[in-house]
Amino acid sequence: MPNTKTGKVETIKKLKDYLESDQEENDLLVVEDFNLITDEQDRSPPHADDLGLTTKWNELEIGNELVDRWRFFHPNDRQFTYAQADSLGRIDRMYVERNLLKNCLEWTIESNWGISDHQMTTVRMMKHNTLYIGKGLWKLDKETIKWPSYVNRIRKLLVEVVREIENTNNKKVDIWMKAKNLIKSIGIEKTNNRRRQIQRAERLIKTKLEKKMKLFKDTTAKRQEIEKLTRRIDESKGA
Repeated sequence: MPNTKTGKVETIKKLKDYLESDQEENDLLVVEDFNLITDEQDRSPPHADDLGLTTKWNELEIGNELVDRWRFFHPNDRQFTYAQADSLGRIDRMYVERNLLKNCLEWTIESNWGISDHQMTTVRMMKHNTLYIGKGLWKLDKETIKWPSYVNRIRKLLVEVVREIENTNNKKVDIWMKAKNLIKSIGIEKTNNRRRQIQRAERLIKTKLEKKMKLFKDTTAKRQEIEKLTRRIDESKGA
């Protein structure tokens, strides 16, 4: 959504016209950085957006039976997706068509994993009549590959494998297959260890953040504290 009022009005109108056209839309999901809030508690310090804009959006929302499910599940909570100067806002939202609600689970606001300056709104969606397709193929977590603890252990393993291959008459393919299985088992072990470390660090930060949110006051200092803790959660992902 653009930043200007004119741009927002035009965008809402385009979306409304599209949805009212002959397009056959199934399982409608609207995801945006709206640059617009419809509830004062979605901004700190709290203040309403332009009444004309919010009215136009509400008309589109009601007319297409769209639901802000996160707010439905968190009617009194204050959580934000974007920080700018001395303000916070939940401007990134997802609206889902009412008849799709039964297929949607786990509505959350999550860390941005360092890929954006906005926090991520997420939902887990189940396809209609989904078939069970199993676990799929195992692959090594890309962040584990960069982790010094893993790299150092695998480097030593590969040196030993090369030495064994050079000094044995046994089938070299058997040696390599054994090494591959070890690489996989070490990868699983290190990935789990790394994940536990990150989760512990994240839990501690989130606990502090939750305490701050429960006692939240709309002051510059409190907003800066919340922004700092949110940033620490993002940074912990790449630890």
